[in-house]
Amino acid sequence: MNQFQVTPPEKFTFKSDDWPKWIKRFDRFLIASGLETQADENQVNALIYTMGEEAEDILVSLHLSPEEASEYDTVKGKLDAHFVARRNVIFERAKFNQRQQETGESAASLLRCIAWQSTADMGLCMTRW
Repeated sequence: MNQFQVTPPEKFTFKSDDWPKWIKRFDRFLIASGLETQADENQVNALIYTMGEEAEDILVSLHLSPEEASEYDTVKGKLDAHFVARRNVIFERAKFNQRQQETGESAASLLRCIAWQSTADMGLCMTRW
């Protein structure tokens, strides 16, 4: 059987907007490289190392217990909370409710935009209609 080497994703930019795509790519790397079957501690070490030097400081700032710091899902969840800003649901609802079709905008484009906005913590709002 031929095996191939999987290179990890590039170092993380530490920009919040880049986090969702980067961590998704890293999760794919874990699977493709076989790291996902290894101990959580190895996965955490691979994550922090691949992210880059600044990740060490962020990990310390999260104040995790030694047990938490060695659990991949816990560390990933804390990093998610660190990098992904919470949305102002009231503001998002107002934007959603005021959205109108722009001149020259196709109906399909409008529907895609509305569908995208509806996924932005708007689930409860959508069920209330």
